[in-house]
Amino acid sequence: MDQLYLSIVIFTGMRRGEVLGLRWEDFDLMENVIHVQRNATYTNNQPFIGTPKTRSGYRDVPIIPDLLAHILPMGEKGFVVSQKDPEKPLTLTAFRCMMKRINASVNLHEATSHVFRHTIGTMLNDTGADVKTIQSILGQSDFKTTMDRYVHPRDNKKQEAIKN
Repeated sequence: MDQLYLSIVIFTGMRRGEVLGLRWEDFDLMENVIHVQRNATYTNNQPFIGTPKTRSGYRDVPIIPDLLAHILPMGEKGFVVSQKDPEKPLTLTAFRCMMKRINASVNLHEATSHVFRHTIGTMLNDTGADVKTIQSILGQSDFKTTMDRYVHPRDNKKQEAIKN
């Protein structure tokens, strides 16, 4: 479960709550996308499954081959990241324990799931993806937020730009 959660966050840039709200039926292997339709939030450690953070949060996120290797074989139903009962999402305590295990085994240097949204935004920009595509993949409603907060300059790109 730990590796699956981390793989989805790293390869999609989805929000923590979106990943924790994912159900197996949200994976569409015919279209090669994840349908983002839910978001998990917490009150007193208990999960509440509601709608995505914004209207733009409803989206289809591409599944890249590296992620496909981590999600196959897929479960038949229920939450992708769950405890023993796939029909129950993780509690906040269970999520925090999972992140401690991940940090202990991978040493993310205390990076949160949110850091990977910045990484994906920057990497997509490096590939030459247009801003609207980056905005759509990240599920953001504001162009300015995408560019000002989620896409960061890289030193090698600055050197390359100056040389050109």
